[in-house]
Order: sequence, then structure tokens, then C-alpha cells
Amino acid sequence: MKKKNIGIILIVLSIFFLISTITIYLEMETFYKNQIINSTAGACFDSNGSCIHENPLDWLFTIIYIVISLKFFLGIFLIFLENKELFIAEKLHLTSENLKKIKEINTNEKTFEAFLKGFNEDEKNILKEIKKQDGIWQSTLRIKTGLTKSTLSIILTQFEKKGYISKVKKGKTFEIYSKY
Repeated sequence: MKKKNIGIILIVLSIFFLISTITIYLEMETFYKNQIINSTAGACFDSNGSCIHENPLDWLFTIIYIVISLKFFLGIFLIFLENKELFIAEKLHLTSENLKKIKEINTNEKTFEAFLKGFNEDEKNILKEIKKQDGIWQSTLRIKTGLTKSTLSIILTQFEKKGYISKVKKGKTFEIYSKY
């Protein structure tokens, strides 16, 4: 049975037992007071000097009320627990997915760093800029790397032949995309 259903049953039973206990308590109190009043000829004190309005079973009913209240709050807890469990499970799933993505990014970055070790500084700078901004314009790449048009063009042509990048013509310039 689902926790929510158990919670609802506990709440309903708690309300039923609370009403029953209050009814029994009031009946017993009335009966007890009538017994004492009849035996003391209408006085408010019994033969021991105790007030007849003090019920000797008050402690028992207090414990019963506490137990009923605990069942009631347990029922409420079980009803809302299911929602919290789903919320927590969803957050754990999202966290797990994010950790996988972070691990994949870290792995890709390590692979990329290893890939860069085979290139000179100019080539590394070009590849890093393309990686930072995939689809970068060749003219922007020239400004960011500080290379001449001809040097950049030669290196990009070599990279394209080796399959590291792809160039897409856009007006008078190219958009450069990383294939790595």
C-alpha cells in the first residue's frame, strides 16, 4: 500500500479515536461526578478531601490524546513524504546528470589538451580560439590570434585538409568550425 494511503488511513482513524475518546471521557467524567456528588450528599469534596472535579483518570486520557496526536501527525507526514521523496529523487537524478556532463567536459578538455601538444604556439592559439567560439569568423580569428591573413589562411587550410576544422563561406570571409 502506498504511503499516502496509509497516511490517510492513520488520519481518519486518529480522528475517529479522538472523537471516541472525548465521548468516553465526558461520559466517564459525568458518571464519576454524579457518583461522588451522590455519595457526598452534594458536596464538592469527597471523604479524602479531594475536589470531585479532578478526574483521577486525567493522566490516562492525556497519554491517549498524545498517542492519537502522534498517529495523526504520522499520517500527515506519510502523505507529504511521498511528494518529498519524488522531489529528492528528481534532484538526485538532475545532480547525477550534471555530474556526468561535468565529467564529460573534463574528459573532453583533457583530450583536447593532449591533442594540442602536437602543435606549435600559433596553431594552439588558433585551435583554442575555435574551440572557445565554434563558428568564429576567419577575420575575427585573425584579430584574436594576431596572425597575418596569409599565415592564418595557410594554417586553416592545413587543418581543414587534416579534418580538424571545417570552413563555411560567409560573404567575403569564412566561419570556422571545430571537428575535434
